[in-house]
Amino acid sequence: MICDCKTTFTEKYLERAKELFPDSTNHSVEIENYAFVFNKHDNGMSLRGFVPVEIKHTVIVKKTGLPRVKKEKTSLLFTYCPFCGVKQTEPEPCLLYT
Repeated sequence: MICDCKTTFTEKYLERAKELFPDSTNHSVEIENYAFVFNKHDNGMSLRGFVPVEIKHTVIVKKTGLPRVKKEKTSLLFTYCPFCGVKQTEPEPCLLYT
């Protein structure tokens, strides 16, 4: 990532957790939904935030003719940091509508 928001927020949450739970030990915080993504322009990798997306749709089963709900899972990668708004990379074209 270009910004350091993940580290900053992890540290802040850890401090707050220690304040909220002073009798506990071994406090730890993990901000999830970050992944290493391959970059097309330099063949490297970068840490990017994402949101999991679940698509549900009803199909007709050919053998029975009955409707069945199917689920597809994908992810929406952030082009901008959701915390500070810093641009992460050049926007990729949307593959859903091409």
